[in-house]
Formats: sequence, C-alpha cells, structure tokens
Amino acid sequence: FLPYILFAYRTSPQESIKVSPFEVLYGRIARSPLMDGLIDPQRDLHLTPDSYSAEIASRFLNAYDMVGRNISNSQKRMAKYYN
Repeated sequence: FLPYILFAYRTSPQESIKVSPFEVLYGRIARSPLMDGLIDPQRDLHLTPDSYSAEIASRFLNAYDMVGRNISNSQKRMAKYYN
C-alpha cells in the first residue's frame, strides 16, 4: 500500500504552503483515475513548445511567490502562538 499512501501524501495540500508538494514540484495538479474525467485532454494541444515552456515558467514563478507568502504567514502564526 506504500505507493498509494505516498501518492495521497504528495498530492494533499500542506498546511504551511497551502498547496500539494506535487503541485509545487511539477507546476500542475496531479492526475489520478478520479480526475481523468474532469481534466480536458485537449486543453494543452494548441500550445507550441515555446508557449508551453513560457506557461510552465509562469506557473513556477507564481507558485514560488505563493509558497513564500504562505510560509511567511505560517511562520508568523506559529510565532504568535509560541510567544
């Protein structure tokens, strides 16, 4: 059961960063058998390699900024409770 447990852990939003580790690492939400029916497979077909790489870079920069803000807020909240 370990692979299933690890997949569940890696795709669950974490308290401090507010998104899943998978989403931060890969810049997208993980696909699972349950999600396959909800995700449009035609969505990214119109992108060229250059536009796709620019979109992924933009996603990573946004994720980096968001995670930094969330960690800072989490640290402030924990410091308030600690002090």
